[in-house]
Amino acid sequence: MRNNANIMSFAAAVAIAVFANGVSVGGALAAGTTEDFGKVLEHETTLHHFQVDEGKFVGQRFAFTCPASSSGEQTVSVYGSDEYPASTPICLAAQHAGAIGEGGGDLTLQLNPGSAAYTGSVRNGVTTEDFAATDLSIMFLTDATREKLDALQNELVPTLKWKDKFSQTGLANIRLTGQRFAFNCPAAPEKIAGRRVYGTDSYPLNAYVCLSAVHAGQITLSGGPVLVQMDPALEGKFRGSARNGVESKDGPKTVRSISFPAR
Repeated sequence: MRNNANIMSFAAAVAIAVFANGVSVGGALAAGTTEDFGKVLEHETTLHHFQVDEGKFVGQRFAFTCPASSSGEQTVSVYGSDEYPASTPICLAAQHAGAIGEGGGDLTLQLNPGSAAYTGSVRNGVTTEDFAATDLSIMFLTDATREKLDALQNELVPTLKWKDKFSQTGLANIRLTGQRFAFNCPAAPEKIAGRRVYGTDSYPLNAYVCLSAVHAGQITLSGGPVLVQMDPALEGKFRGSARNGVESKDGPKTVRSISFPAR
């Protein structure tokens, strides 16, 4: 890793578009595709492999699985302690942070604004170095960091309007299927009539996020934090129902679906 590297948004290599009920969902096909995003990583894999080291993902979390560490000497540089530059190898940093052990395992990281400086240390069999300021950083979700990261995430993630659809957030890319995205919803406006919700438990990719979250029972009309999971296409049609004061309709199948898991 070059010492003068900064962590900035990268241009997408290949543009793709998928369609949900006639709505174009723009995206980029990165090196990490639907087939390998979140699968077992190599020790040197960074977020840039998946093209999620961008400002629009600040505050979001990503789940990965790391292999067991090799018994050989560490061959790549890692920087920081607890907080790491976003360009750092994910699995080595996670082991250093104590998010996984030498046997590997599942982890969740959060993309945050960068730090003014990073301090190296020796921990858990991994040696890290000092590093200069970067634009973006990562931290790993553990029992020790959860409270801090939850508070930081709530400050960083977008606050949606009740007319905003998931397909309009810039995060509805098919290569991110299976990942979860956080948003904030304000209190509902006085008039929300005419905004139709489709489905039950599973909703179309172009669903109104806040109103669908009310139907799903994740929030009320008073608003609050929302967690959206992008899922594979639903088999068959979306089925409507009446829940939590919101009546949803039947709807046709879309290329992907969303759901609202427990936070």
